[in-house]
Amino acid sequence: MKVTLLLAALCVGAPICSANLITNGDFETNPVANFVVLNSGDTSSLPGWKVIGTACIASSGGCVLVLNSSTYTEPSNIGTITFQAQSGNQSIDITGGGNTVDGGVEQTVATTIGTQYSLTFFLGNMDNAASNYPNASAALVRITGQADQTFTNNLVTANHLNWAPITFTFTATSALTTIDFINATVGSDNEAGIDNVQLNEVTRGAPEPATWSMLGLAGAGLLYRRLRSRSV
Repeated sequence: MKVTLLLAALCVGAPICSANLITNGDFETNPVANFVVLNSGDTSSLPGWKVIGTACIASSGGCVLVLNSSTYTEPSNIGTITFQAQSGNQSIDITGGGNTVDGGVEQTVATTIGTQYSLTFFLGNMDNAASNYPNASAALVRITGQADQTFTNNLVTANHLNWAPITFTFTATSALTTIDFINATVGSDNEAGIDNVQLNEVTRGAPEPATWSMLGLAGAGLLYRRLRSRSV
């Protein structure tokens, strides 16, 4: 109980102190042996998420791939390329199996109207020197009540995915907010990785340094009293 109180004290005034509101944000639930192809409308293969897309429905490559980085690799003109996850073992590729245009995933979460939220995710780009991966990865993010935003990652790590962190805030306009990640990658490139999605309520502004000092002292006092009571 004392530890809980100490943590609570240290969270007072922090800019983000809520739990992650996204279910299965690292796509680790339902492990796959190597990779799987998911089609639009699938609500069971990625718990918490729904696979979306229209043009991708007609493609044999499906709308989204789930990749297990511990087993999935590809041969390439630059040697073997690997698709390591940003978090855990699994990530998704919203270009599908070969760029199938408009695949993606969405999740609906409960939000409070007028409250600010912070969305963080990682966008993966394969080494642009590899055949089939010459361009930047791009994802369109669509959120209920917000303007669409497109994010790109053109950073390169040799023979591997490069994961770029993306964070932005928005104010909820509905009691239920749907967040979509939709492929926006140029058609000749076959990778737009998404991983480690987090949505947190932005609670209060960060305290001044003096406030942090006082909180630290208060926490230290709590811990000291707890240890002393044990020694008596």
